[in-house]
Amino acid sequence: MTAFLTDLRDMGTGLTSRASAVIATLLRTTLLAWLLRLTILLALLGACAFAFGPRALVDPAFVLVVALVALAAVLPRSRAVSLALWVIGLVWVVGESHPPLWRVLGMAATLYVAHASAAFAAVLPHDCAVTGSAVARWAVRTLLVIAASLALGGAGMAVLGPLPPVRSILGPIAGSLFAAAIAGLIAGLVRRREAA
Repeated sequence: MTAFLTDLRDMGTGLTSRASAVIATLLRTTLLAWLLRLTILLALLGACAFAFGPRALVDPAFVLVVALVALAAVLPRSRAVSLALWVIGLVWVVGESHPPLWRVLGMAATLYVAHASAAFAAVLPHDCAVTGSAVARWAVRTLLVIAASLALGGAGMAVLGPLPPVRSILGPIAGSLFAAAIAGLIAGLVRRREAA
C-alpha cells in the first residue's frame, strides 16, 4: 500500500512541476508569439467559415473542427496544424459542389495564412526577441504569395469556369504536373540563390 501512495505522491509532484513549467512558459511568451498564434486561430476560423459556408450554423461537425482549430493555434509545432488544414480541406471537398469563386479564393488565402503563420510560430521560441524587419519580411512574403496565387488561380478559374465539366483523368494529371513544375522551378531558383 505504501508503494502505491508513494507512486501517487510522485505522480502528483510530476504533474505539479509540469503545470508550473507550462505556466512559466506562458508568462515568458512574447507578444509576437501570441500574435502569431492569434493569426493562426483567425485564419483557420476564416477557413472554417469558407469551408462550411452557410451550413456552419447548423452543422454539428463545425464545433469539432473549431475545437481542432483552437488546438492547432495553441500548438503550432504539432501535427494538429496539419490535421486542421486537412480536415478543413476535406470538409470543403465533401461539402461543396459548385462554390462561388470568392469562397474558393478566400479558402485558399486563409489556409495559406494559417500554414505560413504556423510555420513561423513553430521555429520561434516562446520567449524570442525578433526584429521588426524579420516580421515585415515574413508578412510581405506571405502577402506576395497570396496575391500571386489569387491572381493566377482566380484568372484560371475565371477562364476555365464557364467551360462545361467533363469527367476525365487528364485534368488532375495535367494540374499535378503543372504544380510539380512550378515547385521545381521555385526550388531551382532557391538553390541558385543559395549558391550565389
